[in-house]
Formats: sequence, C-alpha cells, structure tokens
Amino acid sequence: MTFACSISLIISTYNWPSALALVLKSAIEQSMPPSEIIIADDGSTVETKNLIDSFIQKSSLPIQHVWQEDLGFRLAQSRNNALRIAKGDYIVFIDGDTILHPKFIEDHLYHAQSNTFVVGSRVLLGENSTQDFLDQQVFHFNFFTTEASNKQNAIYSRFLSNKTAKRRREPVQELIFKIRGCNLACFRQDIIEVNGFNEDFCGWGREDSEFAFRLLKKGLWIKHIKFNAIQYHLYHPENTKQNLEKNNALLENIQKSDSYQCQNGLIHITNE
Repeated sequence: MTFACSISLIISTYNWPSALALVLKSAIEQSMPPSEIIIADDGSTVETKNLIDSFIQKSSLPIQHVWQEDLGFRLAQSRNNALRIAKGDYIVFIDGDTILHPKFIEDHLYHAQSNTFVVGSRVLLGENSTQDFLDQQVFHFNFFTTEASNKQNAIYSRFLSNKTAKRRREPVQELIFKIRGCNLACFRQDIIEVNGFNEDFCGWGREDSEFAFRLLKKGLWIKHIKFNAIQYHLYHPENTKQNLEKNNALLENIQKSDSYQCQNGLIHITNE
C-alpha cells in the first residue's frame, strides 16, 4: 500500500557545499519529488548559504534553509530546527553527503507503513570516485566502474526489496549498528509524540540510535529495506568520537527510563 501524503525531505549539512550541491540536484530530479526540502544547517559559513540561495531561486520545489550557530557538532538540535517548520505528513531524513537514487523518495513512500519507521541502506563511495563527482559536479553511478566498498547495496529491485523488507522489533544492542539517520523515514506525528531528537547529544554518535529506541519504546516497528531507497555516500574522513562515551551514557539512560520522550527535544520538558 502506498500512502497519499506530503513528504518533507530534511537534509543535514555542515560546511561542504560542493557535496550538498550534488545532493540537492539528486533530490530535485526525483521521479516523485518531495513536497518540500528543508536544509538543517549545523553552522556552515556563507558559502553554503549562497549555494542554497541559488537553488532556491532556480527550483520550483519549496526549499528552506534553517541555520544555527556553529558551537560544535549538534546534529540533533539542527534536525529539530528543521522539524519545527516541516509541513509534510511523512519525514525523510538524509545527510548532505548522500546522493539519492532517482526513485529514492518514491521508494520511501512505497515502503511507508503506519506505526513503523523505515531505515534504508547506502553505497559507500571510494575517495577517488567521490573526488571525480565533486570536481565534475555530475553524478553517474556505474555498478561496474565506480569505486565503492559495498556495491551490493547499489542493486535496485522492487521484487527483491519486497522479499527482504520485514517489520520487526530488534534487540536494543543491534540499534547501535543498524540505525542510520542519513536514510530514515517516519510519520511526523510519531516524531512529535517522542519529542523529536534529543538535544542533549553533542558530538558525533548515538543520537540516531537513541531516537530509534524511543520510537520502538512507543510501540513502533522498524523496517529495514534493501534494493530500494538507495543512496550513495560520498567519502570523507570519519568524525571525531571524543564525545562517544558521554553519548553512550545518554543512550543507556533512555533504555532505563519509563518514558519514550526525551526532555530536551522539540519542546523542553521540565519535571515541575
């Protein structure tokens, strides 16, 4: 069953305008374009703003740019900034370094189910392929020639996707390894009810797992899909993991909590 609903595509970005340009091109040229694009900017400089402004001027799709001050890696808060203005019934999250298959949005809508959030897969492009695409500002993925470490994720098949996609509730320990906010979709109402992303997270790591755990705790199912909703992840050095221990503790806290809401999310909840 395919839902008839509006879709907000939220793109997280930080100071990589050449990558964001490719991502925006792939988003605008979708077989089924989103209803709106919101760029959640975690403090980029004016070069990124200028790029986004150029897309706003030439695109018929509504594009909004939501910027926050650069105070370090604050992805959770940046996404919440975008969620607060999103109008779509269904929210699709990607990162500003993930180029979309032409049917990416169409696939996500096809796989949408009530009481479910969907996680897709990605192709990890190599350093040389990434640099070529950035230099040329044109993206043509070829399964046989493009450098990638997991090319099996580039196989596109609705038949195989239907055969392998299953809803389930996974053990908590598996969330850390399988949940990727760079390819995740959920109904906006479910996001509101868990109070969005936890803004206590600063620095890279675990904000996606904690968000997903709260959705599961609320009673949603998780649906992993392959062979559809494909994206191509541009190569870059890994983010620093200096805050990972603290973020692991935040994940453990919600596992022990009786609530599926975070206190410091879309709204700030007090204990008064």
